[in-house]
Amino acid sequence: MEIKKSLCVFAISALIALPIAGCGGSPSTNNAGSDEAKKPTQAEKAETATSDYAVTIDGCKKGQDYEGKPCVIIDFTFTNNSDDPQSMASAASIEVYQNNVQCDVAITDTDINADNYMNNVKKGATISCSLAYSVADDSDIEVSVKELVSLSDKPLAEKTFSLS
Repeated sequence: MEIKKSLCVFAISALIALPIAGCGGSPSTNNAGSDEAKKPTQAEKAETATSDYAVTIDGCKKGQDYEGKPCVIIDFTFTNNSDDPQSMASAASIEVYQNNVQCDVAITDTDINADNYMNNVKKGATISCSLAYSVADDSDIEVSVKELVSLSDKPLAEKTFSLS
């Protein structure tokens, strides 16, 4: 009886070990033509993937917020190329920096086209919008727009503006 148990355990161990042993070892040197060797990694796919959205940073002008403090008003154009209706607010992340410090969104009494920022647009539609950001002085600002959810960190648009 003890021998049968030992044989059974050995057989089960061999069955389990065989597939595992097949996974190890040295890689085959004759796989240069295989499709698996040519498949891009997830990072490579992210770098070459095109975005469902197109954004341009069209201009920048100085203004004042509702307290009379300096701000900039930045004009954007957003095109939705995805299959679902999207707004620029739900598709893109905007960062504005001055002196290496991120600028806050400003509320201005100047009539700007901020409503379109929140409006959904269908596939192929393009909108223009403007957003205001607080600034500390007349030094340059850097504007970067990235896709809100993406595997790539590549910006959709970047621009530097001189305020002086």
